[in-house]
Amino acid sequence: MPDRERDVESYLSKALTPLGLAAYKFIPDNRIGMPDRLITLPDERVIWVETKTKGGHLSVVQQLRHRELQQHGQRVVTVWTKKDVDKLVTLLHNELDGNDLNLDNDS
Repeated sequence: MPDRERDVESYLSKALTPLGLAAYKFIPDNRIGMPDRLITLPDERVIWVETKTKGGHLSVVQQLRHRELQQHGQRVVTVWTKKDVDKLVTLLHNELDGNDLNLDNDS
């Protein structure tokens, strides 16, 4: 049975805590399709995170919003499972340790 979207979202928040990071819930008042969460990094960078359930899909408007954000230099990541969250946390841990990070997995 796949993880529910809210379970993946909750897992993301808990998984970031040991890194001293938070995934803030983003609730736009006038733009549908925006990613669910914002991770703020210590150097003022932001990562937009869309949480989905495995087997789900990004709607057309979500794809549009992700492209708009990316065109403005924003990083957007979609996580489908708790395992994807673990991968993201590992990448963030490496980045915070000064290693390169490639988050180009918005699929």
